[in-house]
Formats: sequence, structure tokens, C-alpha cells
Amino acid sequence: MNTLAPVQPDQVATTPSRAGAGRPRVAEVDWLRTLIVLAIIPYHAAVLFSAASPSVLHDAFSDPKLPVIFGALQAWGVALIFLLAGASSKFALDVRPPGRYVKDRLLRLLIPVAFTMILLAPLRAYYLLLANPNLASVSPIPIAHPEQLQNIGTFFQVYWTSLLTTSKPIVVTNSLAQLWFVPRLLIAALVCMPLFLYLRKRWPRWMVKVASSRVLSAAILLIGGFVPAAVVAILQPGWLHRLTAGLALYEDWTTFALQFVMFIYGYLLYSSATLRAAVRRLAYVALVLALVCWGFILMVRLSGHAPPNNYSLASVGFALVQVYAIWLLIVAALGLAMRYLVMSPAWQRYLTTAAFPVFILHLPVLTIIAYDLQALPMPWYVLLALITIMTFVISFALYEFVVRRTPVIRSLFGLKSASG
Repeated sequence: MNTLAPVQPDQVATTPSRAGAGRPRVAEVDWLRTLIVLAIIPYHAAVLFSAASPSVLHDAFSDPKLPVIFGALQAWGVALIFLLAGASSKFALDVRPPGRYVKDRLLRLLIPVAFTMILLAPLRAYYLLLANPNLASVSPIPIAHPEQLQNIGTFFQVYWTSLLTTSKPIVVTNSLAQLWFVPRLLIAALVCMPLFLYLRKRWPRWMVKVASSRVLSAAILLIGGFVPAAVVAILQPGWLHRLTAGLALYEDWTTFALQFVMFIYGYLLYSSATLRAAVRRLAYVALVLALVCWGFILMVRLSGHAPPNNYSLASVGFALVQVYAIWLLIVAALGLAMRYLVMSPAWQRYLTTAAFPVFILHLPVLTIIAYDLQALPMPWYVLLALITIMTFVISFALYEFVVRRTPVIRSLFGLKSASG
């Protein structure tokens, strides 16, 4: 049966958590979060391995199509992460007062960001420089004596000095590495909290009034995609980027706006069983439409005929298609997860807890492994598979035997003090 059992408008199908462990678990949310982390390791291995990244570790394989494909995957994956984070905010606000919610978000996001900025990001940058000394010549901050950076102590000293005095790292352009989007998550969580508190009781009642399945399904596909698409179409010519270019709060406002809307959508979706039932019904329809949209986007981009970012009809239309593709694929992934990822075995709950620490660890681990193995005389695809497998093994081993078992280190990775 593909229908949901009748539930109250504000109920969510959950599995109980241990006493004192926080919110109840929602199977498809945990599954999707875990699968994203598992998928991002081979993704980042491929990016580092190919010429799609300026930080090339191995140049035996290069394809101009890869940047387009990688960019599409990242846009969809990060948008889904924000939607799942919005759902998690709903669960957290259900069981915690606002003050505790804010404190938890600050501790669980800011501490890992600081730890990554101080230790893990410069460690990765050091091995990138060893693998590709030419990166010293394109460093965001000029390096007077790049040959001295071969010494890891000297490298860290120069890196930290640059970060403290200019707020910019050396060698790489992003001091947060793979956690680049986490400050956005924190901002979304704090800014949206008053809205979520306002909607907590009102939103389920509003959804009951528009519970017609046909109307609701059409609204999810059309209006649900149109809101973020319109925001992106308005911002994509870059006028807001230019206005804030000299300010400390400068951001990629176009992608941030898309992610911000998805964060709100996550809260709204998991505040209404009516909406979730509609998403579940729409899974296959959304998947087919998403594949059509993505096929069109890739065809246009790979042919080199993507319109410029302006307010022309072609540009606005292409922006709408791109955001609809992201939205439809999110609806499809969520709907399919609601249908089939309904169980939460013990090993899956373990992976859910491990997901964020492994995500923090995997990129420096992957970079070091790739540097050490890049000279091996084997085909690129064998080397890529070996790097991916070793990154999985070492990242999870570090989580299990170091992070999980050491209270102080647990806090650096956003985990609570209780055993994971």
C-alpha cells in the first residue's frame, strides 16, 4: 500500500530515542542525512582526483564535463541538507525551549567550525601544497618564501598568521573547507526561529483547510518550486553581490537564498502530515520531471549555450528550470525515502550519529591519502577506488576509536558528552 495511515496534522512517524537522548528519530531524515555523507566521500575523491578542482592531486584524467556535473550534484545535495536541517529544527523546537535550542545550535555548529578552521583546514591545505606547489603562486595572500612551507610547523605558523591578520588563509580560498555552508545553517536556524515559533500551532491548522490531494499535489510541484526559483531569478544577475562586496557579510546570496528557502520548507513539511503524505504520493512523478529538467540543463550547459546571468527571458527561464530541477529531485528523494527507508536498525542509528564527525574528518583524511598514493602506477579509476575505500575506513576508525570514546574530542565534533 502506498497510502499513509491516518494521523493528526502535526504528527510525524518516529521511532523512540533513548531516555535523555533528545528528539525522537525520523527514519527517512536520518537515512538521507547518512546517505549524503556516505556519497560525499567518493564525490570529493573524484573532485580532487580530476581537473575539475584547482587543487589537483592527480592529472592523469581530465574531462571538461566534470565541473558541470559536480556543480549540479553539489547544488542539489546542499539544498537537501538545508531541508533536512529545517526538519531537525522542527523536532528540536518540539522538545526544547527557544533558549536551549539556540545554545545547542551554537555549541554543535560553531565549535566544529572553529576546530576545522584552526586545525583540519590548514592540515588539508598543507598536503594540497605538497601535492601541487603551484598553488603557492595563486594563494589568496602572497607568500614571500613558499619553499619554507615544506616544513609543516612553518606552514601552520604562516597559515594562522594570515588568517588572524587578514581573515584569509594561504594556498586555499576557503578557511572552512567542507564546512563552508555550516555558518549559513546556523544563521538560518537563528533567523528562522521566531517564524517557526509563530507557525508551530498555526501551520498544521492551515494545511487541514487545503487538504485536497489534487490541489495540494499541484501546489507542491508548482508553487513549492516557484518560490525559490523566483528568488534565484531575481538575485542571479549579481546586484546584491556587488552591493555587499566590500562588507564583512559578503556571501553568495543566490545560493544562500535557495538554501534558506529549503530550510524553511523542511520545517513546514515536517509540521504537516498532509504535506508529507502528498510528497510521498508524488515521489515517482517528481523523479521523472526532475530527470527531464536535469537532462535539459546538462544538455544546455555542456553545449556551451547557457544564457548569461541577467534579466533576459532566456536567463530567467533557465534559472527557473535549474531551481525546479533541484526542488523536484528533493521531492523525489524525500518521497522515495518515506516509502522505502522506514526502518531504523541499530547500525543505521550508529551511522546517523557518526555522520557529522565523519563528514568533518573525511576531507583532510582523503587529501592525505591521495597525496601519499598519487604516484602509484595504476589506472586512475583503480586509484580513485582505493582512495575512496581507505578514506571510508580511516574516517570511521577515527570516529569509533578516537572521537566517540573521548569526551573532550566529542565536543569538537558537535557530539554530546553521552556515549554515541
